[in-house]
Amino acid sequence: MLNLVRNFGRRLLIALIKGMPEALCISLEIFIRRRFGERYLTWKIIASTFASVCLALSFLAVFYHIAKPDWPDDAQQSSAAAPLWMLAFWLHCLWHKFVIWQRNRRGEQWFSYSPGDAFPLWRAMGISEITTFRFAEPLATVLVALACAALGIGGSVSAWLLVSSVSLFVKRQLQYYTERRTVLDMIDSRARSERLRSAIGRQSPHEQSDGYTVTPTTTYLTHELREELMRRYARSAPQSQTNSNDE
Repeated sequence: MLNLVRNFGRRLLIALIKGMPEALCISLEIFIRRRFGERYLTWKIIASTFASVCLALSFLAVFYHIAKPDWPDDAQQSSAAAPLWMLAFWLHCLWHKFVIWQRNRRGEQWFSYSPGDAFPLWRAMGISEITTFRFAEPLATVLVALACAALGIGGSVSAWLLVSSVSLFVKRQLQYYTERRTVLDMIDSRARSERLRSAIGRQSPHEQSDGYTVTPTTTYLTHELREELMRRYARSAPQSQTNSNDE
């Protein structure tokens, strides 16, 4: 029985550590974004995020207590920030879930994994959506964290803001480059398909200008087989190319 409890505790701790960066990001996005997708902000995700951040704040409080000998002098101020954060967290979560419920009630279509929209303030400032997503929001939260630390508004909450903003910045860059790589793969796949189609039609590779070249095939193809391949894999071939193949 004791081994079972130990294994469960170890797995739970590993899961919390692995999910901590994502939980920190979501705990910050709840405050700085709006109109989330239904499956991006489920009650399970909200509960796990809250538990993970509370655990992180507890560790920060322990480290703060060890590193700062005069803890009793400012304990009252530090202890007041965490409950306020918890209250604000749940109020924001309830509001976001209410918005999702209202949207579903209206039958409005929405991407269920949407990480939310930026507030209109950024667009009013002339900052694009992608710049807001990648840089403006993480940088703004870093500045707020530094301001809270300078004003002495809760050491643990200030540390949460700082660590969460750094995690959010890293997450946003990974998302951006992952989606960019997907788009580039789609472009390359189309270019590769067009070049292979050209090889089937024995078109000169020097006529292509997008950087991907395929040597025209020298494999013998009967007229019927070539026509079948062109119909199957080159439905969008230009009329001039089809005419040259017929010749």
